[in-house]
Amino acid sequence: MELDLTEAIKSAVEVGLGVGFVSRWAIAKDLRLGNNFKIVEIEGLTIKRQFLVVYASGQSRKGWPLNFAGL
Repeated sequence: MELDLTEAIKSAVEVGLGVGFVSRWAIAKDLRLGNNFKIVEIEGLTIKRQFLVVYASGQSRKGWPLNFAGL
């Protein structure tokens, strides 16, 4: 089964449909609240992610987000 939404993955895991592959950030609140998730470290696995800076077209390209991104 392949699911695109983090909440759908978490729900599927909660009802026992298998395991999920999500970021630690995605379940941080669940872990703090004591929800029934367990993190399994996978030795030697490194995942590279790409993030983008977006802004509404027509807006000025000013401010800290763009300075931070080097734009």
